Amino acid sequence: MQDLEEAIKLHREALSLRPSPHSDRFSSLFNLAFDLWSRFEQTGQLQDLEEAIDLDRQALALRPLGHSDRSTSLSNLAVDLRTRFKQTGQLQDLEEAIELVREALSLRPPGHSDRSSSLSNLSASLRSRFKRTGQLQDLEEAIELDHESLSLRPPGNSDRSTSLNNLAMNFWTRFKQTGQLQDLEEAIELDREALSALSPSHSDRSSSLVNLAADLSIRFKQTGQLQDLEEAIELDREALTFRPPGHSDRSTSLNNLAIDLRSRFKRTGQLQDLEEAIELVREALSVLSPGHSDRSSSLVNLAADLSTRFKQTGQLQDLEEAMELNREALSLRPPDHPDRPSSLNNLAIDLFSRFKQTGQLEDLEEAMELDREALSLRPLGHSYRTYSLNNLAYCLWFHFEQTGQVQDLEEAIELNREALSLQVPGRPDLSFPLDTLANCLHSRFEQTGQIQDLEEAIELNREALSLRPRALSREDDLNEAFHLFTTATESRITGVGQRLSTAQSWVRSAREFKHNSLLSAYVQCVALLQRGLAISPSLELQWKSLTRDSSSLAVDAASSAIDNGQLDVAVEMLEQGRALLWSRMKGYRHPVLQLRAINEALADRFETVSNQLEQLATSQSRLVPDASERTPRFTTAWDEQWKQQRILSDEWNDIVGRIRQIDGYSDFLQPVPFGRLKHAAAEGPVIIVNVSSYRTDALILRDATSEPTLVPLADSSYAEVGKLSEQLGQARRRGEDTLAAAMHDILSALWKLVAQPVVDQLRTLGVTEGSRIWWCPTGKLCSLPLHAAHPLITGQRGLPDLFISSYTPTLSSLISARENLPATHSGYPKLLTVGRPDDSLRWVDAELKGINDLGDFVDTVVEDQATPHAVLENLQSHPWAHIACHGHLDDDQPFRSSFKLYGGSRLTVMDILQSRLPNAEFAFLSACHSAAGDYVHTPDEVLHLAAAMQFCGFRSVVGTLWGMADDDGPVLSRAFYKYMLRHGDPTKVDFKDSAMALRSGIRALRKTNVPVHRWAAFVHIGA
Repeated sequence: MQDLEEAIKLHREALSLRPSPHSDRFSSLFNLAFDLWSRFEQTGQLQDLEEAIDLDRQALALRPLGHSDRSTSLSNLAVDLRTRFKQTGQLQDLEEAIELVREALSLRPPGHSDRSSSLSNLSASLRSRFKRTGQLQDLEEAIELDHESLSLRPPGNSDRSTSLNNLAMNFWTRFKQTGQLQDLEEAIELDREALSALSPSHSDRSSSLVNLAADLSIRFKQTGQLQDLEEAIELDREALTFRPPGHSDRSTSLNNLAIDLRSRFKRTGQLQDLEEAIELVREALSVLSPGHSDRSSSLVNLAADLSTRFKQTGQLQDLEEAMELNREALSLRPPDHPDRPSSLNNLAIDLFSRFKQTGQLEDLEEAMELDREALSLRPLGHSYRTYSLNNLAYCLWFHFEQTGQVQDLEEAIELNREALSLQVPGRPDLSFPLDTLANCLHSRFEQTGQIQDLEEAIELNREALSLRPRALSREDDLNEAFHLFTTATESRITGVGQRLSTAQSWVRSAREFKHNSLLSAYVQCVALLQRGLAISPSLELQWKSLTRDSSSLAVDAASSAIDNGQLDVAVEMLEQGRALLWSRMKGYRHPVLQLRAINEALADRFETVSNQLEQLATSQSRLVPDASERTPRFTTAWDEQWKQQRILSDEWNDIVGRIRQIDGYSDFLQPVPFGRLKHAAAEGPVIIVNVSSYRTDALILRDATSEPTLVPLADSSYAEVGKLSEQLGQARRRGEDTLAAAMHDILSALWKLVAQPVVDQLRTLGVTEGSRIWWCPTGKLCSLPLHAAHPLITGQRGLPDLFISSYTPTLSSLISARENLPATHSGYPKLLTVGRPDDSLRWVDAELKGINDLGDFVDTVVEDQATPHAVLENLQSHPWAHIACHGHLDDDQPFRSSFKLYGGSRLTVMDILQSRLPNAEFAFLSACHSAAGDYVHTPDEVLHLAAAMQFCGFRSVVGTLWGMADDDGPVLSRAFYKYMLRHGDPTKVDFKDSAMALRSGIRALRKTNVPVHRWAAFVHIGA
């Protein structure tokens, strides 16, 4: 250090003797800047770094564009700025450093001797920016740069190991960001090569040994492969041999080996590993002076080892020593030390452990004080706040149990709820706060008798149990555990609800352990969910159960199949796991005409029991009433309905089983295989968009003979779709002005996220513009106007200009819409128009008059004739229908969404789906929200008025995603029916033209310059 101080003094004097424009002034600037930077590295005095930056800026000014040494000055200043960024966190320093290094790199083209150095510098800067901003493209570019740098440092190059280590570090960083194990694998491979490039005596070998050991230790934690931990321990031991007593880094290697030995102890239970770990950390501690910066870490490690041994042996002296060590560590970590909260928690845990041993209340109360201080040092946003919340809550609950102070219990509940709100659902470590909150709620139930506390406690315990897999020590044990999951979910002595809960735990565990049974777990979940629906006697109760249990089950199952490359299975899983309510109801109406010719009695019994189950399902709500409504008469009827449902369901399942035993009927009401599902694309491509938190993809069925084509969508799609859905929902609630303002952003985002990648692939597949395509969206995407997606740039064509878009809730429903078509009409199909004009719907009369003028095949039901009963009765004899009235959307009870008819009467979703209309073809629902469903709770169930019309028989339906403008009705319907009847020949009228007719109507609207949100509301569903 003394030499450095003298060098700085001499270089200052030299600089003063070389004023501008002295020819050697640059050299003096460079030398003094370098010395100041070196002193900063030694002392951390920021003023040295500031002066170095100023000097390097002056030096750069003396190396203008074209100067041969400009790249060197650029690089020096960039290093200074990146160093200051690390100290101050000022992003502008890093941004400037990146600009400078990019310029330096441009001045060092391929072949330049210093190009590899600039590549490495730019990579390091980009990695730093990634850590600050999280922009993955920076990390991706850094990896590319390091690849090039590595290519310029072939085997034998003295700097190759540095490049290998840098690239390994970038892969390691990306692994931490994405969790992709292949990045960790790549880092391990690179660190192995770096290590192999260093001779046994190389000075850097110990660092490479430590890096590779750390990689393998982490992979062990990811995969549970014990051989990785074994190799890490061997490497740690070798690194330790390079750091003999007296070596400055010996304590680090001692601690690393001790940590890995403790990990092996936790896996194998071999106490000798723990004993050796204790010895190693004791040695590490012995070589660290009281003021050494690493002493507190060694104190903490030794305390952890001793606490672990205490838990194994019960020897209180180990715990006592651990407490002493943690107290010393705490004394070395003042209030502004970043690790003080950790030391506070460690000591609090030991005090709590001693309290449980001795019952000394002062230990518990001191632990509470320490936990409170730790929590105060971990404010909102701190990554470890949840730990402090959990620890303090646990101590408070115990304090309540000891003292009966209710305020402790209330505070514990509050803290636990905050802790749970901050943690990622599904993580195994979530079981602790779940258990603690359950215990607290149970204690409060015992105090107050509030039954809801007990019910919540039970649910929390169930969730905690599902997150806690068995302790496993061998791969065979892991496989056995998942075999037990299979057995448990197939058990006939366990209720369907418990089996479903077990299957969901199976899914979570299989994902956590990356077990190959994951897809089987999903299949079982879907099957049990379907079976569980049969227990509830009404559709509304079945829907309620889906709001609890289905969530993202189908889309997550499909994502798992896509991960496995099983695209056909992904399609099958989406078909089986979505629209479950409609699927079950369609099962009750499955035609048995051909079966009757083989076994008339069995066919009759199937129809009878199916009808009885459908009547139960579509009867009035069976939702659980308030306590005041639970009269003896009600409860008796309630019990009888559930009993009847169970008896009928058992008989129905038995009948279906008997039918499947008949030759040729083995697939009766079985899940539809992909070989049949792909026929949904017989008349044009079907695009399924699977939106899962795990991945988002489009699956294109090109035609009835092709396999699915995968179009992976951006990683951000799941989150972005959620935001767009929320944005649209808020805009709808706030009114037309807000909706109009939001629409362009929503449509352009949909274009970028989904439509453009799909359109590009459709072109690749040879699908011509103007063709019909069918969209089958999932999740929150169901609420969004995908059909109207459009680039933000004016003049560019969007989806409405390129293809004729329709929607289908499932592939099966589209196939059904094209089957068993009625005979060709001898005259124009009878069209029923239904209207309910009032002061707020002044254009309904004009809309209906325009349709009535089409001819005498149009019949009208308006005013007092427009009752629910009359409308349903008239639909029996009219293949076409046009309903113009108010639409009502009920988000909380979707089966009560309705058309508002005469006298305030309502034609609900439930009313419609009870109808059977075998001759129905087409319905135009000119009403607000007629194709808008429950997009919050169960979007994949597709519960809305248009879907109900399709279920009861209509093959094509036009509806609206949100409120429509009253005066758009006449313009749209006039152009629509003009197209439908364009041939002037009744024999050429085809309901399948309705999608093109809607496009014609939309174009008519767009010509009147109506805002985009008005024409984008209209959608076509079905054939």
